[in-house]
This record gives sequence, structure tokens and C-alpha cells, in this order.
Amino acid sequence: MLRLRPYKACDASAIVSWIGDETAFRKWCADRFDHYPITAEDINRHYEALADSDSFYQMTAFDETGAVGHMIMRFTDEQKSVLRFGFVIVDSKKRGMGYGKQMLRLAIQYAFDILKADRITLGVFENNASAYHCYKAAGFCDVKLEKPEYYHIMNQDWKCLELMLDRPSKADEISVRSERIAPGEYINFLKRTDLGSQYPKERFEERIARLVQTVSVSLAARNGEGMLVGVLFGVTDFAYWLFVTDLGVARDYERRGIGKRLMQTALRLAGGEKNIAVYLAAHEKAIPFYEKLGMKRSENVMQYNHVEWTEFTVE
Repeated sequence: MLRLRPYKACDASAIVSWIGDETAFRKWCADRFDHYPITAEDINRHYEALADSDSFYQMTAFDETGAVGHMIMRFTDEQKSVLRFGFVIVDSKKRGMGYGKQMLRLAIQYAFDILKADRITLGVFENNASAYHCYKAAGFCDVKLEKPEYYHIMNQDWKCLELMLDRPSKADEISVRSERIAPGEYINFLKRTDLGSQYPKERFEERIARLVQTVSVSLAARNGEGMLVGVLFGVTDFAYWLFVTDLGVARDYERRGIGKRLMQTALRLAGGEKNIAVYLAAHEKAIPFYEKLGMKRSENVMQYNHVEWTEFTVE
């Protein structure tokens, strides 16, 4: 399995050997070091000079045999939103094995998760068809050049590409926390879920008000704008068991892992999976969800509010 990590001095000798196999990179490096052949010491000196930069990142890809690929990333704007990939090279002995695609995928993930970039740009020689198609397959798009003459480098024409990294809007940033939910807010939430059908209609508002104030576990999932999008209520002795009385997610936020996060948080608050057994009764529509969570379905079925409920446990 391929992994990506920051460059280390011990990678330099491998990079030098790959440069010797690549005419374009040999020219690229010679332009920076004023001589050829380039040595491992040259590579290290070059990178050490940039090591303190908070806009420049040197990455090495490696598998169980050692270093197999290398690239640099650098921000091109003060806001650190536009990241440029460069000096992308793979060991010639590893060509045709999918290493380039794997390294690119890992680099994009690193740019998104760690560096928080919004856009990635790069350039590729027009005659490097394999690399160009690799970038296109990863989602990069051609960029129209305002000044094409700037991209005639080392007697070769370059193509420029970019990839937009779509980040969730503030409304999609979900937080889960323990809090008491106001009765009116919970009633409005029920209208946006299938959870409301489980409650008897007699003295509905009165009983909901009592419910939200008395449960021992009360969790709310909210989006970045503060809207309630998920709820878990439960009763526990904080020693042996947790009975989940209510678990629901707004219809517009289903299949985003919110229910799983609520369940995991509730179990942790109650005392942890090593100490706590979880029990709940599920409406037939919710059975697939609890089965995906790995809960054990029992043969016990109960009748309540003219609906069949199936017992689930985690022990």
C-alpha cells in the first residue's frame, strides 16, 4: 500500500536516480543547480533552504520497498487557498503499476484535509500524455491561458490544469453535543423526521415537555447555522446499561453518519462500550439503520401505539 509523508534527507539519493531517467526533470534541476549531474547533497541543500517556509511542502511516496515517488506542493497566494503541485515524479521501475494515480490521490487528500486548500493547480508538458490523462482522470480541468507564452518552458509547451476542492458549506458542518432541547424546538424537529409517528397523540405537547427535561442523556446534532438536525435521548444508570428512547435525523441530513455519531457519543457519555450494554426498540422503518450500526436484533417484538417494535441490543 502506498503512503505519503513529508520528505526526509534519506530520500534524496532515490530522487537523484529518478532525475537521471527523466530528461525534463534533469533540465528542471540543472536550471536550479547550475550544473549536472545533480547530487543528493544538492537536493538536500535546496530543500533545507525552503524548510522553514510555511507555504512550501516536500512529499515522498513510499511502499514496503522504500521511496517510489516525490512531489512538491506550494501555496501561490497569501490566503493559502491555491496550492500548486510541482516536480511530480515516480520511480521509472514502478511505472504502469498505478503508483502515479495513488500518489496523486493521496496528495489531493492531504491538500484537502491537512493544508485546507480550496484549489490545486499544476502544469504538465504537452508531450507527457500519460501524466496529462492521469490528472484528467483525477478531476483536473484544463485552464485557459491568458498569456500562453509564459508556458513555453525548456523549449516545450506546458498545459495548465486545476482542481477545485469542494468544501462543505457552513450549514453542512455538523456538531454533536450534550444539551437540553426546548420542547418547541423538538416538536418542530419532529416535523422534519419520521420520528414523530412513534408518539401517541394524547397530551402530546405536555408529555414532550416532560420528556426533554427528564432523560439522562440528551444529545443534539446541529449544523453550522445552529439548526437542529439530529437528536438522541436515552436513560442510563452510567454503570451497566443505556436505553435509547429516541434517535432521529432530519430527512435532509440522512446518510451522513449523524445517527452513528449520536449513538457513539451517547455510549461514551454513559460509560463506554466496555461497561455499557445498549438497548432500544426500533420501528420497522429504522431496522436497517440499526443493523448497519452492528446492533444485534432480537426475536422479541412488542406492540405500542398500534405499531410493532423490534428489540435491538449491544452487549
